[in-house]
Amino acid sequence: VLAHPTLLDDAPVIGRSDDATVRVGIHLRDLRPNIDAERAVRTAVDAAGQLAEAGRAVDFEILLNERTRDDEAAARVVAAAADHPSVHVRRTPRLSDADIAAWIGGLDLFVLPYLHGTHSGWVELCHDLGVPVAGTEVGHIGWQHPDDFFVIGLDDARTLAAAVSHASDAPPR
Repeated sequence: VLAHPTLLDDAPVIGRSDDATVRVGIHLRDLRPNIDAERAVRTAVDAAGQLAEAGRAVDFEILLNERTRDDEAAARVVAAAADHPSVHVRRTPRLSDADIAAWIGGLDLFVLPYLHGTHSGWVELCHDLGVPVAGTEVGHIGWQHPDDFFVIGLDDARTLAAAVSHASDAPPR
């Protein structure tokens, strides 16, 4: 996989907080067919439970566009997130590139729950911002920046919990 030029245009970046809570983000956008939204949220809920049992503070922030392709699936995503107090869905209008960069820049880990794909601009943006990515093993996405990519299985919350732990223990870039 060839390196890409930076995707940043002097976008404002929030920066990570110094508290002990690990901030994990998932952007489900408009529920495109290549995003496994419902399984991603259920896995986040289960991983949050495992991390809480291990004494790790975590906050999963899941962004979902106000307008989606499937309103019933959006309702199921919101309902599934309610199963753990550390998992929150925030409905937003479509964000600008600067808003996305600022949001991702404040995370400790970004989760990419793809069902299929070959590469990802999200991985490039996360790399530019110094934020590791946890994602499914599809296409060549993990090869874009393998040192900052954790492979997870959306049917195994232990893999996501391990990625969160590893990302939070790594020194900031």
